[in-house]
Amino acid sequence: MRVKLLEIDAEHQVLVITQHHIISDGWSMHVMVDELVALYQGQAQRPALPLQYADYAQWQRDWMAAGEQQRQLDYWCATRGQRASVAGTAAGPPAPGGAKPSRCASADSPWTLRW
Repeated sequence: MRVKLLEIDAEHQVLVITQHHIISDGWSMHVMVDELVALYQGQAQRPALPLQYADYAQWQRDWMAAGEQQRQLDYWCATRGQRASVAGTAAGPPAPGGAKPSRCASADSPWTLRW
């Protein structure tokens, strides 16, 4: 997101906001514009949020460490097979000896999923 305040003259300014469509949709744009207008008019009441993104990230790390990472890996290895690749993407250069790396762990495979 890029924000620029253009000063037209001493009494007039224009706020220009440029953002990629991936970070906003119709609903969120409406919320953002309403909040900007309220802030501009001095009417904004913004209580502290009970959770921040860092809280969610910590919860997710704890969840993965408690066994979810292995459960997810087992599920996708069973679903996609030993070679879990994304369809239509380049596999990269061939591995030495022609071996194809797998993100699915097996007893004889040195390839593992790392977080």
